[in-house]
Amino acid sequence: MTEDIPEKIKTYYERRKKLNKLLTSTQVEGSKAYDNATDLLKDEDGEIDLDKLKEDDMRKQFIDKITDHYISAAKKRLKSEVKTEDEFGVDMLLSGYAQVTKAEIEQAVNEKKHQYTKDVHNEVSKDLKKKQINKLIPALSSHFEDSDVSDIVKYTKADSLVHANRMRIDDALPFLDHFNKGKGSVTYEHVEGKHYAKKKAA
Repeated sequence: MTEDIPEKIKTYYERRKKLNKLLTSTQVEGSKAYDNATDLLKDEDGEIDLDKLKEDDMRKQFIDKITDHYISAAKKRLKSEVKTEDEFGVDMLLSGYAQVTKAEIEQAVNEKKHQYTKDVHNEVSKDLKKKQINKLIPALSSHFEDSDVSDIVKYTKADSLVHANRMRIDDALPFLDHFNKGKGSVTYEHVEGKHYAKKKAA
């Protein structure tokens, strides 16, 4: 990055970085939540026995331990003092942090029971990540207006490829993400067939 980055583009990249950190942290905490909960399932030899999740009481304890870990991580992240016994407050907290509620965790575990493996939990975590992205992505670009398209096109060195005046801000945002990932300038292949693409040079 250079010092010549337009202020709004700089803000976009700062927000993108924060989002990436949140998504990574949530995934890591989700993995830890499962690992901590499996301590309940260890047999006398210290091996994890998923068959214990066939028991209703054990599933409840398992779900509570997963939820407690998420609550702890969410409290730390969001600086919340919500009490564990405040079910609605807990759901609001978890939804704000990881886009999940205790009821959703219960549903996932109770549905799979002894088949609720780490792989299954990871798939659940992926779904939560998608929900986070869908909720937060619009906020990344909320400060942009269509009048900022020309700055984005210029910054990403796409002037020779597109007619900026035919583009909306949603058309230009992918240019920023491509450029920021170190993949170089936008190429004609990225805009080919778009209504705002210039004719390819012979």
